[in-house]
Amino acid sequence: AGVLAFQRRIAANAARSPRVPCVAQNYPDELVGLREHVPPRDAPRPPPDADAEKLRERLHELQDDVSKCADARAETGIGRVGLGGVLKILTLGFTWAFDQGKTYHVQDHQLTPSSRSLWELLEPPSKCDRVPDENEWDEHATTFRRGKYAPPDYAHRGHFWWVAQLIGWLFRPKPDILKAVDEAMAVLPKGEPFVGLHVRHGDKCRGERPDGPSVGDPSSFLNLDDTGRPEDHRIECGSFTEYMIHVQRLHDLYGVKNVWLATDDADVVDRATRDPCYAHFDFYFLKYDRLTPDQYAYVDKKTGEEGYSLEECQNAGSKKSRLKCPLERDRFDETRTMVVDLAILARADALVVSLWSNIGRLALEVSVAEKGCVPPVISRDVGWCSTDGQIHDGTIYGHLNC
Repeated sequence: AGVLAFQRRIAANAARSPRVPCVAQNYPDELVGLREHVPPRDAPRPPPDADAEKLRERLHELQDDVSKCADARAETGIGRVGLGGVLKILTLGFTWAFDQGKTYHVQDHQLTPSSRSLWELLEPPSKCDRVPDENEWDEHATTFRRGKYAPPDYAHRGHFWWVAQLIGWLFRPKPDILKAVDEAMAVLPKGEPFVGLHVRHGDKCRGERPDGPSVGDPSSFLNLDDTGRPEDHRIECGSFTEYMIHVQRLHDLYGVKNVWLATDDADVVDRATRDPCYAHFDFYFLKYDRLTPDQYAYVDKKTGEEGYSLEECQNAGSKKSRLKCPLERDRFDETRTMVVDLAILARADALVVSLWSNIGRLALEVSVAEKGCVPPVISRDVGWCSTDGQIHDGTIYGHLNC
């Protein structure tokens, strides 16, 4: 009876025209700590955001006027963190510089071991080409933290809005990346809405394979059981099923069936394309060689340390002999793929992500900045927080104290 009821629900959804709303952020910080945002199907779209236009003009004045480069303040360093971590760290320094009325200069962030720059993929935050002396760097640029802060002129819009606008400025893909995005999205049905779904497993699953392997027959996916895994693993390593529960909810609410799947896990792609439970969805994804979570393992022969790390695979280079992971793509290649996926997620009409993840937060923030409104979003774990947050209610799906 349950199966028949589900099939009738799917048929009813297919019979109506899909419609996905995008609404205004109604009051300051309404999205801070929020785990889901699912407005009514018929909610009106807001007018253009005048505050965002005003802020972009000011950022253009500060960041692109080369006559102001002499007063530039520099980022002191980023370290070996991923794409999401880099952009999140930069928002702290960017806010500090904006408060001071200074141009914000960022040192070149090289993606080792290729020695190629992140700014080959994204437009540099500033058009200043001089590199300030080391004694001009200011630690305040990276340690600027004032909780849920927005500058006085934009305090009425709140911290979420402010962070989203800065991320929108920092995440501006180069023309060749935008071309790659358009080519990738050409497979999506024209004029139909789609859900952006981000599932990062790789190093997060610590060798576990919650979505595989299937043993040939697609029905074997039904035998996978994710409920017995330790909670401290599940906060970072949610199964595909956990995410698809929320995609199904958006399907029921808005009639959307197209899903852009951004994932680093070959098991997830396999399951999306073969599991009969999800046959009523159409999945689209970038074509490249992915690993399964157990393949991200490495053993450092010098120390004997074992672990699972996407970054270790990306940064392997001459250390390849000390790693078990067979990844042939270096960090630049991996980051380029991530930038393309993130740009597509931001264009999605609705999002299902982990807001525990920097990439999940970035997808929401870039989407809001580009659209000028807030699309439906569901997080499979925690609510939005601008940078690091501490879970304070003791559960794996808790609230964050930003």
